Amino acid sequence: MRWEEMSKRQQGLVLALMSAEAALTITAVVDLAFGPKETVRGRRGLWWLGIFVQPVGPIVYLLWGRRRPRNRAKQPRKSRRTGPVEKGADRPRPQALLL
Repeated sequence: MRWEEMSKRQQGLVLALMSAEAALTITAVVDLAFGPKETVRGRRGLWWLGIFVQPVGPIVYLLWGRRRPRNRAKQPRKSRRTGPVEKGADRPRPQALLL
């Protein structure tokens, strides 16, 4: 079917799907190119080939090709200067009012 023969609704759907596919591919390429080597499951060269198998390649990489970071919520937050910070300690304390 030619572009001119499609209804406006069909053209909009095609454009939306193309945008989603491009966004997923770009996300996967950036993650694979600039992410740490330890976060990729398997061989990077095979993932490079797999990413460009449209439309499932980027989705498969983003779901199964990356190692997920461990739960960081359980680790205490560290201050840049002193080490671990207690809950609420990063807020400034109110000054006493002088009368």
